[in-house]
Amino acid sequence: MATDKYNTEGKVQLNGKLDISVYATADGYKASDKATATLYWLNAEGGDDTNNINLVKTRGVMVTTDSDITISGLNDGEVVTFYSVNGVNLGSAKAVQGVLHFARPNESIVIAKIKGNDLKIAIR
Repeated sequence: MATDKYNTEGKVQLNGKLDISVYATADGYKASDKATATLYWLNAEGGDDTNNINLVKTRGVMVTTDSDITISGLNDGEVVTFYSVNGVNLGSAKAVQGVLHFARPNESIVIAKIKGNDLKIAIR
């Protein structure tokens, strides 16, 4: 559930998020650096489009924040706008072949707006 507030409207918003962390090892070799990413399940139609109980369509997008912000799983040409937690527009970028790169801002948390979905991204 997206909130713990009492709900009188009969609508429950469900979000999915999975933190991923991987590294490689082999006998006789030093383990690789750890790579991290976050996988989000979004309403693919944007906004609150629903069909009774079921969402019309969902999709997974993956976010990494190693050297810059990279979002994959987008539609080609899809625009994502980034904001600070204070609401300042940090800029936007367009996906090319489903992948978007955005220069890493001097913020510890940014909000990415994707087709009516807001993602809070922690910059490590």
